[in-house]
Amino acid sequence: MHTKLLETEEDVLALRSAMGHEGARRIFQRILSITGIRHDTFHPDPYIHAQRAGIKTVGLQLEEALLRASPEIYKSLFLNGDPS
Repeated sequence: MHTKLLETEEDVLALRSAMGHEGARRIFQRILSITGIRHDTFHPDPYIHAQRAGIKTVGLQLEEALLRASPEIYKSLFLNGDPS
C-alpha cells in the first residue's frame, strides 16, 4: 500500500510534467475544489463527517504533492480564484 502520492523523484518529475499541461491543471483545480481543502468537514452525522474528512484528506495529499512538484505552477492554479 502506498502512503504518499510522491514516493520517488521519478514521481515528482512525472507530476511536474503533468502540471505543465493546461488540461491537467484544470483537472487538478477541479479535484482541489471538489475535495474542499479549505472548508470544514464537520457534519453532525458521523458517517457523513468521516466521508467528508476522507475526501478532504485526498485533496490535501494532492495539494502537498503539487506544491512539492512545482510551487510556481501550483500558485498559478489560484490566479483565477481559490478553487476550493
